[in-house]
Amino acid sequence: MVDSVVILAGGIGQRLWPASTQQWPKQFIDPGNGRSLLQASVMRAAELDGRPRILVVTHADHVAGAVEQIAVLGSDVAGRVTILPEPAGRNTAPAVAYATTYLERDGIDDGKILVLAADHIITPQEQFEQDVNNAATIAADEYLVVFGVKPTRPETGYGYIEAGERYGPGFLVRSFREKPDLMVAEKYVKSGRYYWNSGMFVLRSRIYHEELSEYAPEIRSGFAGFTAAFRFKERQGIQVAEIADELEEVYRRMPKISVDYAVMESSRRAAMVEAGFEWSDVGSWDELSKVNAGGGEPGAGKLVFQADSRNNFVHSELPVAICGLDNIMVVVRNGMVLVCRKGASQLVRDVVTQIERAGHDDLL
Repeated sequence: MVDSVVILAGGIGQRLWPASTQQWPKQFIDPGNGRSLLQASVMRAAELDGRPRILVVTHADHVAGAVEQIAVLGSDVAGRVTILPEPAGRNTAPAVAYATTYLERDGIDDGKILVLAADHIITPQEQFEQDVNNAATIAADEYLVVFGVKPTRPETGYGYIEAGERYGPGFLVRSFREKPDLMVAEKYVKSGRYYWNSGMFVLRSRIYHEELSEYAPEIRSGFAGFTAAFRFKERQGIQVAEIADELEEVYRRMPKISVDYAVMESSRRAAMVEAGFEWSDVGSWDELSKVNAGGGEPGAGKLVFQADSRNNFVHSELPVAICGLDNIMVVVRNGMVLVCRKGASQLVRDVVTQIERAGHDDLL
């Protein structure tokens, strides 16, 4: 059982353009099940045993969208949520330090904390909760515990975890490996020792701060020296922190670095629990097409007509017709259109880069 859940709701999700934009990022998208990714993440946390506190860390520009989406989940859920706005995006290591600093100031200085991403799809809930409890058991022994996902294919878009010796309901971590090329990924899968790195953790704030002091002291010292009191305004039943000038100064000095790079790859306290749940990070249109073969969003009024066409995916707010084409993806969102061959959606990031270089920020 965990005491708190930290949901990291930063980032833009460039590979899901044009549905994901700077004003309405990936975590606000409904993948096709009636709830956005953020709403599903909040409910996932709310349904855990023990009614843990829920913190959502997001960019200041996205607070209004987060409030809007969480409020509709009902007062019982919304009343357990605190939103911590970031003045700037600095990746996951500072975001987690921000949340654990808040918990310390609120008198929770050594509880077990589940760190989730707001843009993952996880099922079923019962298996997820069992795996969280297993991770919490190991975290109680002063380990930082990551969830490893057994690979189903040689994926080059994920980092990998090499499992070491058994430890309780999990493993100690032997090593972390960066995103490999296809040949190396095939070796990882064949060995049976490697797992996809889900980027989700169970940790104790005290241990995380100790490891930051050892391996990323600039992050720890920045937040350890943060003396401003946390002040809140209630918005639709949700507590939203105000951004103090001192916090802006802290963030200005923060490096952009993930928990993996800052701590996990160097720590001697890294452990892993194998995820028994089904997991997708919905990192691309290819991934989304696998978890939602029908495409679209409930209530979007989407109509798809196909002639002599097979194995296509459509995510659209307008009617779409496909003729004589197989294995393509069509996305129509925010007044923009993406047409992409299945298997090539990683190239969407290159398109976003071209748009940025051309100075068309209005398209992003």
